[in-house]
Amino acid sequence: MVGTKTQVQAAAMSIYVMLASLTEWAREEVARRPESLERFARCAEALGARVIGQYERLSSYDLVSVIEAPDHETIVSLSRQLEAPGVVRSARFIGPYTTLRGGIIGAERIRSR
Repeated sequence: MVGTKTQVQAAAMSIYVMLASLTEWAREEVARRPESLERFARCAEALGARVIGQYERLSSYDLVSVIEAPDHETIVSLSRQLEAPGVVRSARFIGPYTTLRGGIIGAERIRSR
């Protein structure tokens, strides 16, 4: 593959969706200071991932985050960093998803064909 290191790394990134249940403290913090979610984005970037979008929900999961990451190990590290300080009560990651023909298709769906 020809291109700069950044271009090659970008091509190798996959999309993950994180469904997170926040602790009571984290829920109150986000309600008081919504910009506190930016800390999550900085944490992801420090690990080599990128937060594409974050959405609050009113259900069993408080937060939906769409994350671009190079591999599963990065996602596991991100999950551990969120759980350690008591921010996330539980998190579920779905993915990886890959870009195919201009759209995002789940890797599991592709394998089942």
